[in-house]
Amino acid sequence: MNESDIQSAIMTALTEHPGVVWAMVTTTGRVKAKGYWVSLGIPGLPDIVGMLEGGTSFGLEVKKPGARPTELQAEFIALCTAHGGIYGWVDSVDSALDIIGRPA
Repeated sequence: MNESDIQSAIMTALTEHPGVVWAMVTTTGRVKAKGYWVSLGIPGLPDIVGMLEGGTSFGLEVKKPGARPTELQAEFIALCTAHGGIYGWVDSVDSALDIIGRPA
C-alpha cells in the first residue's frame, strides 16, 4: 500500500468519524507558474489537518509502514502538540484513530 492509498483510507474513516468536524488534505511543494517557481503550503505541515468536536486541531503526517517523518515534520508535530493540538505520524487507519480517538 502506498502513501496515497493510506491517505485515502484515512480520509474515508475521518468523514465517517462522529467526532471530526472537518478534515482536509494539504498540499506542499513547488510548482512552476508563468515561468516562476511558487512554493505551496507550510513546510512541515501534516498531510491531513482538521478539527475535532470541541475545537481541538489535529494533524496526521501519513507515511508508508516503516517510514518516519522528516526532521522538519517532527518539529512541526512537536510545535503543535506543545500548544494543545493532537498531531502525529500515521501509517494506517488504526494508527490515525489511535491519535485522534476512536468513535464512541
